[in-house]
Amino acid sequence: MPPTPQTLFGLFGDPTNLWPTDAVREQTGHTVGGDPADPSAWLGALNNSVQVENVRPGADAHRVSVEAELTVGLGAGFLGYPQGWPFVLVSMPDVEFRIQAYAQSGRSAKLFASVGDNGCELVLEGLVTNLPLHRALLDHETFINGEFTTSLLDRVGSAAFLSAAAA
Repeated sequence: MPPTPQTLFGLFGDPTNLWPTDAVREQTGHTVGGDPADPSAWLGALNNSVQVENVRPGADAHRVSVEAELTVGLGAGFLGYPQGWPFVLVSMPDVEFRIQAYAQSGRSAKLFASVGDNGCELVLEGLVTNLPLHRALLDHETFINGEFTTSLLDRVGSAAFLSAAAA
């Protein structure tokens, strides 16, 4: 009998009531007065979109750990978020990050989570990012010389930066 795919909530429990809305949330901007928005629908979309497979738990007297593979189905993507699952770090309220589904099947991210006497650790490995593109922009002579404008990609062409980022 093949193993049954897990969800994030199935593995870790529903974090909605414990979610640190004062640190991570769905929307950009500042919360003015009142309580922060309820994260249940937002977290539910993440839970219903991410498949958890190849779960390997471990424990000793002072720590409980888990390793697993995370995938997002190509057909479903992030349900309700066609541009990717958004999140905002409250310390950077005007910057929205988006976790997107892999563009090809067979790709997954590795999750390592551990909780013990000294706190919690979480590592995600294998996520595709556009950080190399940003590094290539910062290394470009136009930026170094202080002549950078928001039209640099239009003027130079994104292919130059994408090839530099891939190197």
